[in-house]
Amino acid sequence: MNINTQMTPRQLVKVKSQVASHNNKLKAQGRKIGNDMGQDKYLKLLVTQLRYQDPTNPIKNHAFIAQMAQFSSLEQMTKMNTSIMKVVDSNKSAEAYSLLGKKIEWVDNNTKKFFKGIASSLSLAKGKPVLNVDGKKVSLENILKVSISPKTEKALHGKR
Repeated sequence: MNINTQMTPRQLVKVKSQVASHNNKLKAQGRKIGNDMGQDKYLKLLVTQLRYQDPTNPIKNHAFIAQMAQFSSLEQMTKMNTSIMKVVDSNKSAEAYSLLGKKIEWVDNNTKKFFKGIASSLSLAKGKPVLNVDGKKVSLENILKVSISPKTEKALHGKR
């Protein structure tokens, strides 16, 4: 048996309008509005739905099971996404650390000019790694080329 879980465009507009109206009322009362739907909120919604359903036309059990399965899947995907983002952030920090002492070429997003210099230190700005290259802060996204600095090359290959 197929369960239709899609809203028509008209239903979607109506629901969005109702949500916006409710959120505006909450804002007017000074209450915080959150987009998260935790297990507690979902279970309260489910109990409310059961309490106010039409007794002559109750919702079928399989509909509730399907909703629970969807919610559980969504919750697991959210947790997995959070974990993946932590790994990505950790890898970016490790990548930035590996660039210390190397010759960096980058573009400044504001001026669109190209620069070169040696990465001398690393810091975090809003949780993202930023290299200090000759007194300028350089985000990893702006780096175009990385090469071994002349000092490092001499140390590796000896004086020629």
